[in-house]
Amino acid sequence: SPLGHRTNVSLERTRLAIQKTNHLFRGTIKRKAIANQRSWRHSTESPVSNLVFRTHNIGKKKPLPYIIHHFKEGTHLLALQEVNMCTQELSRMLLSTFPGATLFGHTNGRSNGSVLIIHPTLAPFVKPLTCPNLGTIGNVSECIAAATITIPREPAFHVFGIYICGHDARAREQVAIKITPWLSTPAVFMGDMNHVQSHVLDSFGQRDMANWPWLRSQLSTTDRTRHTLLDFYRLKKPLDTSLTRPQIAQDGTAKGSRIDYILGSVHTRSWLPSLQISIQYNQMGSDHRPVELIKPIQPFTPP
Repeated sequence: SPLGHRTNVSLERTRLAIQKTNHLFRGTIKRKAIANQRSWRHSTESPVSNLVFRTHNIGKKKPLPYIIHHFKEGTHLLALQEVNMCTQELSRMLLSTFPGATLFGHTNGRSNGSVLIIHPTLAPFVKPLTCPNLGTIGNVSECIAAATITIPREPAFHVFGIYICGHDARAREQVAIKITPWLSTPAVFMGDMNHVQSHVLDSFGQRDMANWPWLRSQLSTTDRTRHTLLDFYRLKKPLDTSLTRPQIAQDGTAKGSRIDYILGSVHTRSWLPSLQISIQYNQMGSDHRPVELIKPIQPFTPP
């Protein structure tokens, strides 16, 4: 019909116009940059008004892809657990990829090390945690990495990256002994602690493997109790009581994924009104759910 003929001619003209436009401008049109994917180098030159901390259990996989992923998403301090690469080799890889970055912690190159990875923006303000009586904290059976952060116009505080294996009761006891003196200071304790505060909410039902008695006695999950450690996530989101998240394993079976902890001493209670905290998706793979904490600070420009 005449109407159908005109429609076909119109469509053909449109197709030819698009083809001609693509030919004329081929290679000259740039995609708009996505704001969340700024290069890590750009972030080292911009004022910092929020500190971003994340945890991630990498399950003995190669750590560099995880570091790249989190740095590109704006993380300043990354607490990695189950790192089985020796720290000397990891440090060389880190510096060759991110000049100015640093790390704290130790591994034996085979088992479950705990390491703090510091973005170049924050690195000038972070030092290893030391004490006249204890020397450098280092780690207890590769369980602890510790540092002190002192940024302009902000009170100094300590950060502990912690990994606790569910099978190692002795390591739990030793870690408790090491970190107890620091509960009376401004300090943050973050990582994979393999602890479930309530067995009723434990979808794994592992009992002893998910029980750290010392942490149970210290932990405060509501404002009505006054213990020595604050569970930031559950204080900020009291309606979310879950301690695991559903996860589909690579073989297709349904599992539970434990949620990491980011805890604060009572000397960080003033952070609560302004901080943000969230549970991350397992974008890079893990049997634990990473957690992110964002702390507003007085803006500063990296040196």
